[in-house]
Amino acid sequence: MKNQERMWTRIRQSQLFIAAVSWIGAQFLKLMVRSIRWKFEGTDEFELFLRQRKAFIVSVWHSRFLMSSIVPLHYKLEPYRAKGIASRHRDGRLVAEVARRIGVGVFDGSTGKGGEKAALAIMRENFANGEILGITSDGPRGPARRCGPGIIFLASKLGIPVFPIATSVKNAKIFNSWDRFMLPIPFNRGIFAVGPRLEVPPDIGKEEIAALCKELADRMNALEQSIDLKLGVKTNG
Repeated sequence: MKNQERMWTRIRQSQLFIAAVSWIGAQFLKLMVRSIRWKFEGTDEFELFLRQRKAFIVSVWHSRFLMSSIVPLHYKLEPYRAKGIASRHRDGRLVAEVARRIGVGVFDGSTGKGGEKAALAIMRENFANGEILGITSDGPRGPARRCGPGIIFLASKLGIPVFPIATSVKNAKIFNSWDRFMLPIPFNRGIFAVGPRLEVPPDIGKEEIAALCKELADRMNALEQSIDLKLGVKTNG
């Protein structure tokens, strides 16, 4: 039994396995975005920032991060204008490869505990060409739907705003995971909603970061609950 487990671990870590599974994952995301009949809500300012090539951060919950691929795919962004963060654990490599296959650049690390490497790499970027940084604000391990301080810290240091986004679909598989992860079913109905941008002052302290984290989480939760209600989605989360 242990030999079988070791063999499966080696297979999962092999470059061939990662390449094959990441290709399948990227094709699924493309099919999902293109086959779902999306309704767009509150996107005017978001789309204006895209057209004017103004840099910003997109905040998503971990449970819905697959559907955030609508940003680079629907809006047909040039390769690597959108950027994300992949944790350094084993599955993070796979997530990073899927992201690259849909044209999303990847920083190595996380914005949570031990995420200094990712934060330093991000801060070395000048974000002068309208780059978009996507962050799962409650990732990689929660608590669910509560923002960690990393996203507010980075917005402050980079001097760029945060757009809270929410996505939902009528039909999906909801997993019994810590975040109630949503796997959307293609050929479906969905909503992509963007809340008003959150401006973050420079050089803020811990208390201000905590207050803005709560404000961002409140906005995201209200946005998600609103679109879930419109679609009749119940996650019990």
